[in-house]
Amino acid sequence: MYRDKYGDYIPAPLNKKSIEYKKYCETKRKRLVRFCNNLKSNKNKYNIFIEKRKKNQKGKHNHNGNKNPMYGKKHKKYVIKKMSETRKKWLEIHNHPMLGKKQTKRSNEKNRRNNIKYFLENPEKHSFYRLRWHRKTKIEMKMEKILKKMKLKYYYNPYFLTSTSFVFPDFMLKKYPIVIEVNGYYTHFTKEGIKKDEIRRNEFIKKGYNVLEFSYKEMENDNKIKEEIEDKIKEIERGE
Repeated sequence: MYRDKYGDYIPAPLNKKSIEYKKYCETKRKRLVRFCNNLKSNKNKYNIFIEKRKKNQKGKHNHNGNKNPMYGKKHKKYVIKKMSETRKKWLEIHNHPMLGKKQTKRSNEKNRRNNIKYFLENPEKHSFYRLRWHRKTKIEMKMEKILKKMKLKYYYNPYFLTSTSFVFPDFMLKKYPIVIEVNGYYTHFTKEGIKKDEIRRNEFIKKGYNVLEFSYKEMENDNKIKEEIEDKIKEIERGE
């Protein structure tokens, strides 16, 4: 047994079915109820508390990581060791089955296939999950500005079903069958990345879509990108 910050007892292995864990939850709930009742009785304190909370939450997620103190930096070796030690302690306390083990390639492939089966049956859940956690890169944000200036309506990371699984293209125009792919520096120019991009490209072409790909270097020139998109739209309108 050990104590929390508030002085509440917590069992070392947090068994949610145990009686001690239920008592701990009840004490936490009672403390929160008291805190809320005290604030509501003093209206001035309650309003000040809400204003402070709004100020802290305002603009928290409206940046690209620049405000993070670790932006553009790496952890040092002694910090990485501390992080690994704390993780091992957590696994030991909770008696985790993966303590001192690693997932094999076979298990990773099995999990991947199970995820594909699950999300093929209900794609709405996967699209919601992706939109919630996926963050736009700088190149994608630049491409959005170009499409908005051209007054073209588009889908960002839509759900695209292929022969084997599903894919999320970067941009897909609503009026015209055009897919726009923006390739970054890290993953798209390796051997594995080139193979994956070829497979994606062929699957888009099979379903009758025209693919436009732009590298991170080509994204520096906005006028060329606009010209290529306009030329492709003119070709589709002519029926070529």
